Amino acid sequence: MLHGSSLVDAAYQLDRVNAHPHHDHYHVMLGTLRAPLGILFATSAAIQLGIALYVAAIGPFATQLGPIPILGTNPGKVFSVGLLAGCTAVWLLQTTWSARTRTRVMAMVCWTALAIVLASGVSLIAPVFSRGFPLGHDAPAHLTYVFLFDRAIEQGQLPARWVEGMSDGLGQPLFNYYQVGFYYIVELIHQLGPALFLSLKLAVAAVWTAGAAFVFLWLMPLGVLPAALAASVFAWSPYVLLDGYVRASYPELTALAFAPGILWSIDRWFGTGRLFFLCTLALTTCVVIISHLPTTLIVAPVCTGFTIVQWKSGRHAVRRMRGVLLAALLGLAMAGFYVLPALLELRDIHAAALTSSYFDFRRHFVQPSWWFDQGWTYTSSGVADGHMSLQLGAMQWTLLAGAVAVLAIPSARRLAATRIVALRWWLAVAAGALFMTTTASEAVWNAIPPLAFLQFPWRLLMLPALACAALAALLLSVVRSATVQALVVIAAVTIQWYAMRDARGAVWLNPHVEAGIDDPAWPLSENGRRLAFHEAGYSPAGVVPPSVPADSRWTIVEGKGDVVANSLTDTRLALSVRASEPLRLAVNSPAFPGWEISVDGRTVTPAIHPRSAYMEVPVPSGSHRVEATLKNTPIRTTANLVTAAGMLIWIRLAFAGAKRRLRRHSLQRRFTTETAVFSARSSPSRQYSCEAHAARPPIHLPADCSRGSR
Repeated sequence: MLHGSSLVDAAYQLDRVNAHPHHDHYHVMLGTLRAPLGILFATSAAIQLGIALYVAAIGPFATQLGPIPILGTNPGKVFSVGLLAGCTAVWLLQTTWSARTRTRVMAMVCWTALAIVLASGVSLIAPVFSRGFPLGHDAPAHLTYVFLFDRAIEQGQLPARWVEGMSDGLGQPLFNYYQVGFYYIVELIHQLGPALFLSLKLAVAAVWTAGAAFVFLWLMPLGVLPAALAASVFAWSPYVLLDGYVRASYPELTALAFAPGILWSIDRWFGTGRLFFLCTLALTTCVVIISHLPTTLIVAPVCTGFTIVQWKSGRHAVRRMRGVLLAALLGLAMAGFYVLPALLELRDIHAAALTSSYFDFRRHFVQPSWWFDQGWTYTSSGVADGHMSLQLGAMQWTLLAGAVAVLAIPSARRLAATRIVALRWWLAVAAGALFMTTTASEAVWNAIPPLAFLQFPWRLLMLPALACAALAALLLSVVRSATVQALVVIAAVTIQWYAMRDARGAVWLNPHVEAGIDDPAWPLSENGRRLAFHEAGYSPAGVVPPSVPADSRWTIVEGKGDVVANSLTDTRLALSVRASEPLRLAVNSPAFPGWEISVDGRTVTPAIHPRSAYMEVPVPSGSHRVEATLKNTPIRTTANLVTAAGMLIWIRLAFAGAKRRLRRHSLQRRFTTETAVFSARSSPSRQYSCEAHAARPPIHLPADCSRGSR
C-alpha cells in the first residue's frame, strides 16, 4: 500500500542510481538530439491527443495541413499513438530538465502510469454492467445455475447439492459435482443486499478484480510499477478475456483468479514465516478447488514447482516446506464438502458423458498458427466452420521474447540468481503449457487418464497468461529508472489496450440478454424457458437420456385418489394422499443415493422406473402421509465433518497468527519505550533540561524529569 509520497520517494531513489559516470558518454552522444526530438514528439503527442478528444466529443473529420493530410476517424488509435508519443517525449527530454523538474515530472508520470492501469481495468469490466448480461457460450447455464443455487440456499440446503431443475422431473445432484465456488460468491453478495441479477454481475467483476489484485500483491516485492504492469498483463490476457466474455466460464475464471493468491501466499510465507500467509494459502487453495477442479489439476504442478523453486533459491528451512504442505492439506480439507462427494460418488451420475463426444479432448487440440491469429470471434471450439480465438497475445509474445533475450545476453549474469531462476521457471511453464495444447502431446494425454477431465487441451493457455504476468514484472524490475519504468507501463498498457480492440468491440457488439432470475416464478416465464439449461451428464446414473420433463413433482401412476402437497422443496416432499383405492404414486425425482421415501413414517423401498429413474411407491386406500427426503450419505456426512474440522483449524490458526503478531508488536513497543527512557536518562542535555525544568516551582514536574534530577 502506498502512503503519501512513498511512490515518489521510491522512484526518486531509483532515478538517483542512474547518476553514474559510465552513462556520461551516452548522454553526450545523444544530448544534441534529445531536445529537438523530444519537442517533436511532444508536439505530435499534443496534436494526437487533441484529435482523439475532438473525435470522441464531436465525431470523425478529415482535413489537410499543407501537403499533410490529417484524419480523425479512430479515436482509440489516435489516443494510443498520442500516449506513446508523449512517453517518448518525456524519455527524451528528462535529461534536459533540472533536478527539481525531473522529480516533479517523475512523480506525475508514476501516478499517471498507475491511473492508466486502473482506467484500463475499469474499461475491461465495464461491459459486465451494461444493460442485460453478455451472452457468452455458457451464459444461459450460469443464469440457470445461479437461480437454482439461490433457490436451494433459500430452502435451507447448506451445502447445496440437489436441484429440481427449471422444469419438474429434471432433478439432479448438480452441485454435488459441478463446481460451486463461484455460486457461493454470488450468493454471498446477494445476501448483502443486491438483487440476484446484479449480484451475478458484481461477482464477475469482483473475481476479475481479485485476480489482478492477487497478481499485484504477489509481485509487489519487485516494485509497485512492475507489479501494476503484471496485474494489467494478466487481466488483459486473451485467455482471461476468453473466459470472461466469449466462453462465460465463470467458475474457471474464479479458480484462475485465485491461483495467483496461492503463489502470493507461498512467496510471502517463505519470505516472512507469518502464519497469516498460511491462512491465506489454505483459503485460496480451498477456493480454487471448489471453483474448478480442472483448473486445480492444471495449476497444482505449477504451484508445486514454484514452491520448490522458492525453497531452493531462498535457502529456507525444511519447516517452511512442511508449512506449505500442511496449509495445502488444510485447504483441501476445507473443500472436502465438495471434492470428496464429487470424486467418490462420481459413479452415481453419467460421468462418461463429461469426457466423451463433444468433450473428448482429442477434438480440441490447438494448431500452433492459432497462437498468432489476432482475430476475435464467438465461434465454439471443435467445430468444422472455424474456431474461437486461442491466441497467446501480442504482449505475451513480446514478453516471452524479452525474457529469452535477457537470458541469452551476457549481462544477464548481473541479475540476481533468484531472478534468473524465476525467468527460466516461468519460461518453462509457458513452453510446457503451449506444448500440451498441441497434438504433439497426445501421447501424454493418453498416458495420464485424469487429464481427460480437462476436456479441452487449450485450457492450458491459462498458464502462459499467468507466466507472462510474472515475466512482465521480472523484466521491468531490471530497469533501474523509475521514470522509465512508468513510461514502459504507460506504453505497454496502451499497446495492450489497442491490440485487444477486436475483443473489446466484440464484447459490446455481442448480444446481451435480460434474465428475470430475481423472480421465483422465472422458470415458468417465456424468458426462463428460453434460457433454461440442463446438462444431462449430471443426471443420476439410472436416467436414460434424453431427460423428459414431468407435469408435476408427483404422479398417480395407477389407481385413484387426491394428493395435496404439505411441503415442497428441492430435497423434500411431504404429501397428504387420500386414496379411494390402492394406488401407485410416483415421486418425479430420479433415484439417487440419499433419497428416502416413507409412508406413514415407515420407510419403504421404491420401485425405479427403467427410463426416468422416478421413484414409485404403493399407497393403500385411505388417508396417508407420504414423504420423500434427500439425506446425506456416509460420504457426504464425512465430507461435511472434514470441512467443519478444517474450518475450525483454520480459525484457530488465524487466531494464533493474530495473537503472535500482537505479542510481537507489544514487545517492539515496549522495547522502543524502554530505549527512549534509557536514552532520556543517560543524555546530559536531557538531564540538564530536566534539572532546569525542575527549578521552576510553579510548574508541575513530569515524572521522568523528577526521577532524572535525583
